[in-house]
Amino acid sequence: MSEMKYILPALAIFAIAGIEMAYAENFTVEMTENGFSQTSLSIADGDSVTFVNTHVKANGNIEPHAISDPFASPYTELSYWILSNSETSHTYTLNCDGYEFFDRFFDVPSITIECGTSAPEYTGEYTLLSLQEELAEITADLNLAIEEAGTLQNSMTNLNGIIANLEYDVSERDTTITDLEVQLTQVETANDNLETEKADLIIERDGWKQLSDNWYAVALEQVRVMVEVLGL
Repeated sequence: MSEMKYILPALAIFAIAGIEMAYAENFTVEMTENGFSQTSLSIADGDSVTFVNTHVKANGNIEPHAISDPFASPYTELSYWILSNSETSHTYTLNCDGYEFFDRFFDVPSITIECGTSAPEYTGEYTLLSLQEELAEITADLNLAIEEAGTLQNSMTNLNGIIANLEYDVSERDTTITDLEVQLTQVETANDNLETEKADLIIERDGWKQLSDNWYAVALEQVRVMVEVLGL
């Protein structure tokens, strides 16, 4: 709680100071074979302008251009930055003094950069009480989000437990299937052996039957001969 007493005033000071901060914008102006991509530009105080050389020759190299440097002292026609392969762009941060830029390597129209309508600034103020109320609301939302995250974490843990149980059941089922497949293979092997034994027994039976039939025929023949000899 003591830490919160120090954090709240610090946040209040930071927030009040942050309200006065302006957000600068960056503009891009191309330097082509026909000159600047525009001849005028309206900016706000503190904005920056980046001049980019987009003049590419047939061989793929950049055709050098020279952007004048209004901040050079002394300022002359030789005050410029060369934009070529090694450095294709240069950025200036400007105020509302008004500037005119030239391409010193080409005879093309210049570009004028001036401040336009100032961007609206927020003039409201935060009080320590309003910051405390807003921070309390944010803290409540954060606590709610943490609580919901905890609930989701518990749900995820439960789901992971269910998944683990299902995976165990699947593993048990796979083991059972494997055991049954082994038993089936053993039964099929035993059946094949029985079929082989059956075939052998049939062959043996047929052999004995044939032998029996032969002996029976011999016996009948002997009886017939005896009947004829004895005159029965």
